[in-house]
Amino acid sequence: MPETVEERFAKLSLGTDGKRNEDLTPIILATVYPKPGMTERIIELYQPIIKDGADKEPGTIQFQLFVDVNPETGSEEIFTIEKFKNIEALRLHQQGGSLKEFNRLTAAENLHPKPVLVHVVKPVSGFAI
Repeated sequence: MPETVEERFAKLSLGTDGKRNEDLTPIILATVYPKPGMTERIIELYQPIIKDGADKEPGTIQFQLFVDVNPETGSEEIFTIEKFKNIEALRLHQQGGSLKEFNRLTAAENLHPKPVLVHVVKPVSGFAI
């Protein structure tokens, strides 16, 4: 059975000493594969999630969408960067009605031919301002 986002984050937050890093912020990078011509519809359906993140989820630090054209397939892909203050903020986001409605509508409208690819990541090098 696939691990949940929360389980994956729990593994990432373990240090080499086996202790949990409580200061690690959950970061999700996701890729959505829209059917041709459906990119704008999916972006439209993301808007309530973005609004709720800004207005109702104080622990949501960042939620942005990006679009690129896959050079191998020529298809548009949507990428999200989602950053949360802590695991509780991530839980609140995942339990939100707007995310559930997004998932329901994208499935009902058959907007993407394959599942969203979700990466749970931690920073290992570099900087952010």
